Amino acid sequence: MKSAISLFVFIITIFCFFSFNKKNEPAKQWIRINQLGYTPAGVKVAVWCGKEEVTIPSFDVIDSAS
Repeated sequence: MKSAISLFVFIITIFCFFSFNKKNEPAKQWIRINQLGYTPAGVKVAVWCGKEEVTIPSFDVIDSAS
């Protein structure tokens, strides 16, 4: 029984080490959206920005409700 508890603690420790030992890299691309002042049915504008020059071959606009 004691070895099973030790094994469980060891596995949890290893899991935590690999889960939280990731380096958080800053985003290289992002989408800026200003929702202030738009009417519900109005046309919205989003701007894709990036730190590097990248050509986007295609993109999709997806409605989160559907």
